[in-house]
Amino acid sequence: MKPVISSIVALSTLAILTGCGGGGGGGSSSSSDGLPAVNAVEASPSAANGADATQTVLDMGDVSSLGLLAASDEKRVGFDALKFAALQQKILINSLDAQTPALNETVNNTTQCSGGGTISITGSQTETSMDYTLSADNCIEGSITLDGSIHVTTTGTNYGETLSSLHMGFTEDYTMGYGSSTVKIHQWSYIDLDYSSYTDDNTFAGTYTSSLWFELDAATPIEARYDDLTVAFSYSSSSIEHCYKAGRIYINNITEYLDIDETYDPNCDHPFVHDGSHLLSGSLEYSVSDGRHVHVEVTDTNEITITDDEGGSEVI
Repeated sequence: MKPVISSIVALSTLAILTGCGGGGGGGSSSSSDGLPAVNAVEASPSAANGADATQTVLDMGDVSSLGLLAASDEKRVGFDALKFAALQQKILINSLDAQTPALNETVNNTTQCSGGGTISITGSQTETSMDYTLSADNCIEGSITLDGSIHVTTTGTNYGETLSSLHMGFTEDYTMGYGSSTVKIHQWSYIDLDYSSYTDDNTFAGTYTSSLWFELDAATPIEARYDDLTVAFSYSSSSIEHCYKAGRIYINNITEYLDIDETYDPNCDHPFVHDGSHLLSGSLEYSVSDGRHVHVEVTDTNEITITDDEGGSEVI
């Protein structure tokens, strides 16, 4: 099970690099498949508020290096649920490959982590579905500490060779520490993926819907959340496209929100295109109940310009 540990460490590294957003929040009335409600009101459709919302969901840089933890807040990186889920499915598929003859049986394995604590995988798999829980109990690997559980179910064919859907639910708060920084994903966050095509783990397309509430405890504490963010995606080794179709993005200490305008680009003619290191193009809009809008446009490599109906402008 050592490959499971190394894969989860890679997963948590990505998650640490992708935390971003606003500052404090609270809520009540939780459910088993959705985040607690929060007391938030519709935000003013200003360019500044649009910039805050956009930084919460958009991957604006290369997330392949731990060195980004030292980057300034000038270009914060949004939590990319697609990348997080893609790594999670690799953990399951790769770690179970060696057990193919027994895949219809229950798996319950626990391994000691090199720096203390344990990591375990429990559940079962058939030819067309997986149902597993990955649990870390203060697992220390190098400079990274993991604690908490993630429940993953999938449907597909040939023991995960091709996937048609994936559901990831955080059954408790999940924390990932690196040095003096800690990322926490709140309980009841979830990610759902429906694949329209799936060639292998480097080429796939479909739609994901996600509600995530996450915090970064670092020199500059960050807390952010979005609800029912719906994104059409296309992923290959050379390009990632995201079309933001719907969702509520919280800002200003999770006391206000902006909603993605579902009528702006219904056919996904203007997706955000990322080459793995740079954001190249794309646009979206937020709208509020009185009809005003905030427009978000990639105007140069890794540069996004946000404008509002009153002539305000922000560049991130």
